Amino acid sequence: LFVISWGEQEQESTSLSTVSLSTKMELEEPGFYQTWFNDTCGVHPMTDLRVLNPRDLALPEAVICAQILLLAALFTIGRSWAVRCIFGPIADWRGMYPEDYPRFFESGWQITYYTISWIVCAYFVHQVDFFKQTCLCWVEPFPFQPVPLSFHWMYVVAMGWYLHCTYAHLFLDPRKSDFAEMLIHHIVTFSLLLFAYCKGYTRIGVLILFCMDLSDVFLHVCKIVRVFDNAKPVPPYVMDVGFPLLPISWVALRLYFYARKVMYSTFFHPFDYGSWRNSDLYIPFNILLVILFLLQVLWFYYIMKTAILHVFYGAEFDDERDPHATTRKSQ
Repeated sequence: LFVISWGEQEQESTSLSTVSLSTKMELEEPGFYQTWFNDTCGVHPMTDLRVLNPRDLALPEAVICAQILLLAALFTIGRSWAVRCIFGPIADWRGMYPEDYPRFFESGWQITYYTISWIVCAYFVHQVDFFKQTCLCWVEPFPFQPVPLSFHWMYVVAMGWYLHCTYAHLFLDPRKSDFAEMLIHHIVTFSLLLFAYCKGYTRIGVLILFCMDLSDVFLHVCKIVRVFDNAKPVPPYVMDVGFPLLPISWVALRLYFYARKVMYSTFFHPFDYGSWRNSDLYIPFNILLVILFLLQVLWFYYIMKTAILHVFYGAEFDDERDPHATTRKSQ
C-alpha cells in the first residue's frame, strides 16, 4: 500500500512508509485472527493507523433523539387506534372470550410491526457485502463509517419501537411469568441499538435486527391462531404445520446465525482490525450481546416445552409463560 513516487520523491516516500509501518508494528503484532482476516477479506489490518485517531463523544444529535421519542409516541397512539378500529372488531367478529382480548391486541400489533420491519431489513441486508462477510463490518473508516439513510431510519424506527414496547410491557400488556426477562430484553435491545448507532457498530446492529424480527412473526401468528381456536375451533393441521416454523426460525436465526455472525464477529474481529482500542464500548457491547443470547436460549426452552407437551401428552399450544392463558371451553 505504499505509493512509490518516481524521481526525487522516491527516497522520501519510502522513508515515510517505513516509519509508518514501524510505528504500527509497535502498536500491534500480527496473530492468528489477523492472518485469518487477511486471507478472508484481502485487507491487512496492520495497514490501518486509525487507532491513533482522537475520538469525539458520539451521542445522538437532538434531532435524532426527537425522532426516536416522536416515533415511540406514534407507535403508542397507533396501537390504540389499531385496537379500536381493527383488532377490536376482529375480536368481536370471532367471538373471543374477554380474557383473550388483551392477548390478541398485543399479538396483532406485534405481528404488524415485525412483519414490515423484517421485510424491509431483509431487503437492505441482502444488498450489502457484510451480510456474507461480517469482517467487512470493521473495514475502514470504522468506527466512522457513513450511515446510509436507510440504515438511519431502521435504527430510529427500531429504537422508537423498543421504547414503545417498554411502555406497553409495563402498562398495557398482560403480565407473564417472564415479565422481568422481557423488560430486560427491551432495555438490552434498545441499549445495543443506541451503542451501535453512536459508536460505529452500525452494520452489526443491522444484522441484529435481521436475526431477531422474523421469529417474532411466527410466534405471534401461533398466538393469534391459539386465541382464535379458543373461541371457535381451528383445524388442527393449521398449528401442526405452522408451529414448527417457530423453533426452526429460532434456531436458525436467533441461535446459530446470531452466534456465528454477530457474536463471533464482535468478539474477535475488533482485535483483528485496528485492535480493540478502535472499538469503543467493546466490553459493554459484548456483554449486552451475551445477555440477549441467553434470553433467546431461555425462550427457546419454553418453545420446546410447549412442543413436547403437545406431541407426547396432547396438550394445547398454550404460551408456557402465561399462567392465565385460556383454553377452549368444552361445553
